[in-house]
Amino acid sequence: MKAATVLDPGIEREISTELALVQQGHAPLDLALNKIVVSVANQMQTDVASLYRLEPTGDSLLLVATVGLVQSCVGRLRMRTAEGLVGLVAEQHESLVLAYASEHPRFKYFPEADEDRYQSFNGVPVTDRGRLLGVLVVQTIEPRSFTTTETAELEHVADRLAPILRECCGP
Repeated sequence: MKAATVLDPGIEREISTELALVQQGHAPLDLALNKIVVSVANQMQTDVASLYRLEPTGDSLLLVATVGLVQSCVGRLRMRTAEGLVGLVAEQHESLVLAYASEHPRFKYFPEADEDRYQSFNGVPVTDRGRLLGVLVVQTIEPRSFTTTETAELEHVADRLAPILRECCGP
């Protein structure tokens, strides 16, 4: 059972507004997703917030929005679901919280993303009716043990993102 979430009303409005604009065809998906990850990073006071989408083949994830990682990786950085921490979240359909991500056996460094300085990792699956659509991740430079409440907040955002990923770019 997920812990109760207390999302800041501002981020809740931002997500609702951006998702509505995309669904109505009034805003490009990439711009809306970028605004949402920026809001997530601000709300959670993290150095990175990134969204990965499961590709139609079902065996790889594509970075579709980020704040904190190298922007040129958006739409280019792919990883197999069998590799890295993001892949582990995708495989297990479960949240993963690590204060020292690089110490985990599944850690994989992607130099093009300039992510070597980030210590902590909090990743949650984006699912719709049990079907994986992507992974939402936040990271920090300083090691951080994310609380269950923070992870629940991130899961809530992932739940809100699921319909837009399903409609606009789902597998």
